[in-house]
Formats: sequence, C-alpha cells, structure tokens
Amino acid sequence: MRLRIVDRHLLLELDDAGRLALVDTGSPFDIGRGRAAMLLDEKWAPPSTHAAVLDAASAHLGLTVEWLIGAPTLSRCRALLDWRGGRAALGAVVIDVDASPLPIALPSGDVPTIEIGLDGGETARAVLDSGAALSYAPRAAVAGRAPIRRERDFHPLIGPFETDVFALPITVGARAIALEAGVLPPALERALATAGGWIVGSDFFCDRTIVLDYPALTVWDGEGRPPS
Repeated sequence: MRLRIVDRHLLLELDDAGRLALVDTGSPFDIGRGRAAMLLDEKWAPPSTHAAVLDAASAHLGLTVEWLIGAPTLSRCRALLDWRGGRAALGAVVIDVDASPLPIALPSGDVPTIEIGLDGGETARAVLDSGAALSYAPRAAVAGRAPIRRERDFHPLIGPFETDVFALPITVGARAIALEAGVLPPALERALATAGGWIVGSDFFCDRTIVLDYPALTVWDGEGRPPS
C-alpha cells in the first residue's frame, strides 16, 4: 500500500484509482463519504456522519480525501507507516524492523497518549496525533521563550488559524525529538483539553518507520525497512 506525505499529513492510497485516506491517530472515529474500499480483507465503508471533516481536510490539502482512518480501525490491527519509503500496511504486520517498543495508553479507549521527557528531567503525557502536521504545547511550557517563526495551521472545528512556533526539545523513549510546537487557540484548548495540552504530531512520524499496535498498547519506533 502506498503512503503519501502531503503537507506533513499521512495519506494512504486505498485502491487502484489512488483514492486517499488520512491516517489520524487523534480521531476517535473513522469517517467516509458512503464509498467503500477493501481494508483488512473486508469491504470497509465508515460512517459519513462527520463527512464535513473530510471536506475541510480536502480544502486544506488541495486534494480529495475520501476517508479518515481513526481509532475504530486502528484498534483492530497493526499499522505500519514508513514515511521515508512511502509504504504502509494494515493488518497482521510482522515486526521485523529495527525498532524500539514504546508503551501507549488509551485513556478514553480511542486516542493514544505517550510519555515524553521534558527539560529539567520532568515528564508529561502527550496525545500522539498523526493527523497534526504541527505539534502543540501548553502555554506554560513556552512562557518566556522566543518563537522561531509564525505558522498557519488548520483544525476542522475552527478552520484556519495562526500560531507562534517554539523549539521545544523532548525525548520519547531513547529518542530525542526537536519538537516544533505551536500553542492552540483558546477555543481549541478548551475543546481538546487532554494530556495536559501536549500534542505530538508529525514530528514523531517524520522520516521514521512506525508501527502502531493498539491491541498490544505499543508503538514501535524505528528507522529500518518495512516488512517485505
């Protein structure tokens, strides 16, 4: 299965026509438009209840997004996402990459969180959100820091917005990540008040081979080749 990276979003080509599904670990539901695709060896046609999210994502990315793959599907399988190699697999994926296992939690049964290490030896929980091109930090974490740039981002709940972006080094397991994090607008802070305001987005997935294994409450973090 081909994996396409568009504006730091992970999109799977699900059929020969190249129709696209956004992989969004931050979503508690799958979304469709009433069309079916073959996924996990079955005809997959997720509800169209939140199809407006697909319209908003399509407008933001400049292409048609037919589906969103969220918690209901990811919870049933392993999902391999090879950013560098442009490949993906969903199903009974064999872990034969050089990867480190990282525990995840599913506190509400859907959206995963991971432990991150902060400056000064502190730790925090963060939402692991493959649907977020930009990572986010609580306001207190950037107090007194100078931003490195200002960036335009988007969320379906409020549309486009701008945020200052800060360099915030973190660790996840043994890996150091040069996190580039914005600060959510107040309306989104209230709506997405989980994991203390930390969201680790595409910074975690960029240039890596990642295997999401929700059934085992594990994320495999590696740089190796995907399974053949």
